[in-house]
Amino acid sequence: MHLRKPILNAGCGHSVLGDINLDIIPRNAPNFVLGDVQDLSQFKDKMFSSAICSHVLEHVDDPDKATRELHRVADNVFIIVPELYEMGAWFWHEHKWVFYGDKKMPINGALNIAVLTPFLLKDKRKMK
Repeated sequence: MHLRKPILNAGCGHSVLGDINLDIIPRNAPNFVLGDVQDLSQFKDKMFSSAICSHVLEHVDDPDKATRELHRVADNVFIIVPELYEMGAWFWHEHKWVFYGDKKMPINGALNIAVLTPFLLKDKRKMK
């Protein structure tokens, strides 16, 4: 008999999408595990079939470390971050990062508006 690997919902918040629901804040979720997406050392390599990480990376200190950890513990990783053009991505008080493709930029509040234009123009020139 072949048993399927569980699904990890990393940074579950109030959603219960995974077989294991992990968050840094205690939650009332089934199969809840208290933990930090940047340090998943409580899990074995490739323990999960998939890891879902929705609207989490913009909150962490080191999104690259979190991404490495997700890829270490899961065969497939699904990451969702706020769209660059959503105002909330820039001005939500808990966000530390804004993402654009495989690039990321730290957020410093309204000061980043001046940074946004050259950041996007540089990529637009590369596409030509």
